[in-house]
Amino acid sequence: MCSYLLILGEREAVAWVLRERRMAFPPGRRAEVARLEPGDELLIYTTRGCWHNPGRDRGRVIGRARVASPVNVLEVPIEIAGREFTSGCDLDVQTLTRISPGVELALQAEQSDVSECRAGVFG
Repeated sequence: MCSYLLILGEREAVAWVLRERRMAFPPGRRAEVARLEPGDELLIYTTRGCWHNPGRDRGRVIGRARVASPVNVLEVPIEIAGREFTSGCDLDVQTLTRISPGVELALQAEQSDVSECRAGVFG
């Protein structure tokens, strides 16, 4: 099992991921996406611009999910916030915070003494 940071930079994408309990990926899959396996942990991170007010909002971890199915090519691509997505997987969303009091990642990184990180980052 591996852990990954699932970066969401658009509020429409956050709504879709949480409503559908799925993650979708754009064409040209990155190496991290190809390595995803059922059981892998995803820390759901929203960027400071996700809610369209980067002066007020901060990047935050708002939840945790597990990959619940292999990543597969979608029969019909989907569009979210004007972007096309051609592959995806099911998620088992395990925990969520309220959006604004999520864990601010920048503060955690400043307080951390991590010498090695094997987690992938994608979004």
